[in-house]
Amino acid sequence: MTQKFINCYKKVGRASLLKALLAIPLLFLLCLVSSCSKDDEEQPKDYMTQMYEESKTLEYQTADSIVNFSSKFYGYLATNPDAYNHPYCAEIEEKIYEWSPKCMVLEPDLDVETLEDF
Repeated sequence: MTQKFINCYKKVGRASLLKALLAIPLLFLLCLVSSCSKDDEEQPKDYMTQMYEESKTLEYQTADSIVNFSSKFYGYLATNPDAYNHPYCAEIEEKIYEWSPKCMVLEPDLDVETLEDF
């Protein structure tokens, strides 16, 4: 009975060793994945900061995109009047004015050129 007990113990020991060898990489991966935290990510930006980032690309946008952006910006200001006090508000307005589509109108009677915003 002793030899039978020893052989049974060896089989159980081999199975335990095999389980342990498989568990070690799984535990390592679990520790690796769980150690990744979201603390390293940027804090979400407020809406005016996001629009400021978007306004930096107005120079490269089509006229329709600029008109859509300005509609979005002024719509946001209409619903959130406190946004006028945001530090980026004036800069966004300047970029919209600078890159908005303009049309030159010649007035033949006065020989004067005027610049019209649309």
